[in-house]
Formats: sequence, C-alpha cells, structure tokens
Amino acid sequence: MKKQILAVAACLMVASHAQAFEWSDDTISYWYGPYFRMPGTVSPNHPNGNNIGMNNIEFTHTDGFKYGTNFFDALLLMSNRQDPANSTGHQPQGAFEGWFVYRNDLSFNKIFNTQAFTFGPFSDIGFNSGFNWDAKNNYYASGEFAFRFGPSFHINVPVGYWQISPGAYKEMNNDGFNGPTNFHWTYNIESSWNIPFAVGPVPLSLQGYLNVIGPKGNDFKQTTKTEVLFHPKIMVDVGQLVWGKKNWIEVGVGWEYWYHKFGANNSLGGAIQSTPFVEATLHF
Repeated sequence: MKKQILAVAACLMVASHAQAFEWSDDTISYWYGPYFRMPGTVSPNHPNGNNIGMNNIEFTHTDGFKYGTNFFDALLLMSNRQDPANSTGHQPQGAFEGWFVYRNDLSFNKIFNTQAFTFGPFSDIGFNSGFNWDAKNNYYASGEFAFRFGPSFHINVPVGYWQISPGAYKEMNNDGFNGPTNFHWTYNIESSWNIPFAVGPVPLSLQGYLNVIGPKGNDFKQTTKTEVLFHPKIMVDVGQLVWGKKNWIEVGVGWEYWYHKFGANNSLGGAIQSTPFVEATLHF
C-alpha cells in the first residue's frame, strides 16, 4: 500500500504543475537490441547468459515549470523466448516487463530568484528526487519499488543540457523464489545529457544516461555489487534534415552496457549486459 500511495503522490505532484508548464516535450519511441541479458537466465551453450532480443516501446514526458523540471518515463520491454514468461506451457513466450520512472528536479536559481548558483562549470544547482517502479512476468517476478534524492548539478554546455545528481537510494523488490526483499540504503549517481551538434548538413544529438547504484546488502544468499548502467546514443533529427521540421522525428543507434545488472555477482550468468540498439522517436 505504501508503494501505491507514494506513486500516486508523485503523479499528483506532476498533475499539480500541469497548468504551469513553461514548456513540455512528449515522445514515443521504439528501440530494439539483440544482446540483452538477465541474471540467472543461462543455458548450456550460453553459461554467461542467454542473448535476449528485446523490442521496446517507450513513452516520455518532460516539462519545465516555475521552479524546475519534471521527467516521467514508461517503458515496455518485450523479450524473445530466451527470456521466457512464467508458466507459458510447452510453447514458451517471451517475458514482458514494465518500467516507470519519475524525477523532479528543483532549480535553486529559480526558487531563490538569483544567479548565485551559476558559477564555474555549473549553470545551476538544485535538488533531484523521484522513484522507479517495475514489474515483470518471468520466473523471478521482480516487483521493484525504489526512490532516491540528492543534489543536482547542471553542467554548463554550449547547447543542450548535461545534469549530474549524486544521492541516496533505497530499493524494495520481489524474488519469485524467496519472496520480498528490503534492501539497505546506498549511494546512487545519476547523469543524463542531450547535446546537439552537426556534421555538415546533418543535425545530430548525443543523448543518454548513466546510473550507478552502490551495494545494497544481500539478495538473500548473494551479496549485491555496485551496478553501472550506461546508455549513450547518437540520434539524427530526420524531421529537420528531410522536412525542415526540427525536433519531430529522430532515428539513431546506441549501446547499452550494464555491469552487475541489478547488483548481481559476475558468478551468476547474465550479470553483464552489452548490446547495441537502434531507435526511432516521434515528438508530439
């Protein structure tokens, strides 16, 4: 019940700013990668983890309001049969996973109506908070709810943005074999960026994020490790290139690297993921 209350409270926070958006951007994306992995999903021919093809559909909302920004992301990941859903009989089907992420980033410059927090390499300093909510229908039956908070540092870049936020992180999850897990508090470092540039007449942008989560205690008998998720991509603004309409349609390629995925030890196959991916995004 606490999870639902916190999630609803966060969504209400977004809704409360709905009439005060200074700007907003909504996107829907499709992206595919052939070499995703899941800890513990192994086979005799792939003891280090099955290579899992995933089709992903993602909706994002970003907005600016009087005191900062909001970010909401809903991601549906659809695995192939190398990552089977639980109880699918003799013809196993791939698992489905839903991820929901919300972040609120408050600007000290905006709150205090000053430029005192613009100095050196920083364009602004603020406070970042939010939650993750996840569920999956495979054998592990994960049901993550996590929240984090900490200062945020906006790096001065010529165009676009680059933000870094170290902070505190708390996760609760579910294990289909052993039941609920209440992990310890740990540290977390998040960073995201979107930096436009051009090569000749081609409008491009370097986008992505980095997420580091420290050891969070034991996942029953296994000690968790520091996990690192790195997700950079280069996108082409096809809308601007072909139709002269900026920030409308983007296509690109990227790479997702996940070390100690979900905090799992390397001795557990599938704990290291490295996959290229292709992506198409529509802004509306």
